Amino acid sequence: MKIIHISDFHYKSRSYEKFTEEGIIDELCTSLSNYKKSIDLVIFTGDLVNSGKNIGDFNEAKKFFIDKIAKSLDITNNNIIICPGNHDIDRNSRLESLELFFNNNINSNQALNEFTNEKSKDYENSFQGFINYNNMSILIHN
Repeated sequence: MKIIHISDFHYKSRSYEKFTEEGIIDELCTSLSNYKKSIDLVIFTGDLVNSGKNIGDFNEAKKFFIDKIAKSLDITNNNIIICPGNHDIDRNSRLESLELFFNNNINSNQALNEFTNEKSKDYENSFQGFINYNNMSILIHN
């Protein structure tokens, strides 16, 4: 199995000075097209967007980045695995009380396992920052 690993695209970042995002994507896709039909899987490990607060950024990143990569390699989006990075989270939905709870109460693997098994309100609320990312992730694989 042949795998390509990509990370840290930061779509809509203001730090692109020398190159445009579109230019970077086009160059990457041109390079990837040389591997068409020989790559089985793409793993994207975080920071697809620069800020997780806008679902529109995720939708655009899917269209202008993920879909183009799939097309360049002649694979389906089901052959692209993505995981969120710290920039893919909506930090505006961060709950200080929940962060304090984690800092004070989740101090071992056992405590983490108990927390995830209980499925409490705190557990449910801990996913608020991932709503936009999760909605985009569903779009990628449908």
